[in-house]
Amino acid sequence: MDVRVECPSARGSGTAVARLASGGTLIVTNHHVIRDQSRVTLHSGDGRRTIGQVAARDPANDLVAVAIDASWPIVNLGDDVTVGTPVQFRAYDAGLRFRKYFGNVHSEYQQAGSAGGYFATGASVAGNSGGGVYSRGQLVGVVWGNPNGGTAFIRIGPVRRLIEGVCRSHQRATPPSSRPSTPNRQSCDCDERWRQLESRLNTLTEQRPSPLQLPGMDWIKILGPALSLGGPIGVAIVAAGWLLRGRITRSERGRGGPRDNRFRERESGA
Repeated sequence: MDVRVECPSARGSGTAVARLASGGTLIVTNHHVIRDQSRVTLHSGDGRRTIGQVAARDPANDLVAVAIDASWPIVNLGDDVTVGTPVQFRAYDAGLRFRKYFGNVHSEYQQAGSAGGYFATGASVAGNSGGGVYSRGQLVGVVWGNPNGGTAFIRIGPVRRLIEGVCRSHQRATPPSSRPSTPNRQSCDCDERWRQLESRLNTLTEQRPSPLQLPGMDWIKILGPALSLGGPIGVAIVAAGWLLRGRITRSERGRGGPRDNRFRERESGA
């Protein structure tokens, strides 16, 4: 399901996400990796190589779908995540060496014309663009940037829409050819693309949750009744809530992402 993407002037990562009516496979990666290419070289995690044909583009959300004739393993798609969710990233450093790393979603971002996405801990590097983001063993996003040593990723909604559009049209289209292409090779402009990504990151609007909000817990509902109780009962409830908040925060996060046993048990299927 993990795919290495190779273009004449760039390298990146991708994920096999759907089986086509022809029996082929659909791979999703970043639009900024593919750019104006229509045919790209793809390498599967088990060493297979083939040529893929660009089947659909979504530049606004920095996504592109590539179709191949071969039948490669595919992932299960998950649902949109929330701030505080622990996630796993799977990608190729420099578009060559496979790596898994972990993090926590800490905020959302908004960008005009797109569905937006998330910022997370866990350091992405050049070549990770297009890699998969996972929660509970399911794909929940696509990596595209490296904000301040972390990871920016696209939410799963636009990924689903891109896949659905290709699958519908592919039933009426001729399957892509897997014959090798001979594009004109040129020097990699990866450094320039990385500078463009940094510029794009600077335009995003970050939205952080209230410090009293944790996933699945409404602190307003807890603190309100507690504060309305006079005397030691109210004080005890407030103190217990803050202690629980600190315990959850310390156990779920850390440099490079979570490492506690509860996270490992939840993500054991990834």
